[in-house]
Amino acid sequence: MRPINTDVLASTTPSPQMRTQIHLTGKGRGIEIQSDAVLLHTPADALGLIYEHSADLLIVQKKNVHPDFFDLATGVAGEICQKFVNYQCQLAIVGDYSEITSKSLRDFIFESNRRANVFFPESIETALNESARRA
Repeated sequence: MRPINTDVLASTTPSPQMRTQIHLTGKGRGIEIQSDAVLLHTPADALGLIYEHSADLLIVQKKNVHPDFFDLATGVAGEICQKFVNYQCQLAIVGDYSEITSKSLRDFIFESNRRANVFFPESIETALNESARRA
């Protein structure tokens, strides 16, 4: 028998392409969004997620973020990050970033992981712990 995770409050399915799982964090409510689709490509996408989920922390996978976000020359990352700052919501983009070759992108991720509303953990557990630390 698998143990029950008491930190998980609920699991919902807001759309056929997206499932959510609610977690308690040190700052409040965190929502893990599970999807195979790209969820973040524009600042409007960021606002949609912020308003739709009304959470203190949104957690998505790296695959859910459009590649333009990771090309800093496009400005997409800055615009999306600014929405999360303006609306006082944290965004954790979970994934493996060890193979990034761009120095500017590595620096951006390093600085974001130090203190920003948007950060880049390797796991859901790390995202939840980091959110609690930033609370």
